[in-house]
Amino acid sequence: MLDALDLSLNLDKQSYKEQLEDLMQQLRSLQQSCWEEKIPVIIVLEGWAPPVRVHY
Repeated sequence: MLDALDLSLNLDKQSYKEQLEDLMQQLRSLQQSCWEEKIPVIIVLEGWAPPVRVHY
């Protein structure tokens, strides 16, 4: 799957920040749904990002 990635793509810092927040909220929502349904999931992320507070 990773060999299909286009590594030449770029994203400006502002777009990255906007997309990152939205994607992290989506991931949190999916994680919560899996937790409630007792579905075991392992999520592996590369890199580091500071904690983001999700407001519902």
